[in-house]
Amino acid sequence: MSGGAEPTAYPDFPDPVTAETAESFAVAFETAFRRNDFVANAGARETAALSMRAGAAKTEALDCGFAVAVDGSIWSEGPRLTAASGATDTPTPVPSYDAEFATWYLVSADRVQRVALGGNFRDPMEVPTFEDAPVVFCP
Repeated sequence: MSGGAEPTAYPDFPDPVTAETAESFAVAFETAFRRNDFVANAGARETAALSMRAGAAKTEALDCGFAVAVDGSIWSEGPRLTAASGATDTPTPVPSYDAEFATWYLVSADRVQRVALGGNFRDPMEVPTFEDAPVVFCP
């Protein structure tokens, strides 16, 4: 992934919206969101590898849809640098990126809202209010 990474496509809206489809959609959307954010903000930085782990930590039925907690991590590995023949300076290594994330989604029949918490979920995992949460997807 050296300077030519393309964005990942976002998933299709689930139809019908069930606990299982909401969960699957939220995990796929967060994975695409995190990868696309990394690619968009990488600039000229070269990355040898980008890895991500994401999964649903909790799904709860609400009157208006399903709240899905997605957590995971994203990390990159900088390229291996070698000094040119005859060079006296050691090349500066490219820093790697390593971050955990915790995000809630509200998946309803007419929209998807997202609340990013940062870090990992802590117990107890309480469903946040989605009152001011931005809408990230409309079917």
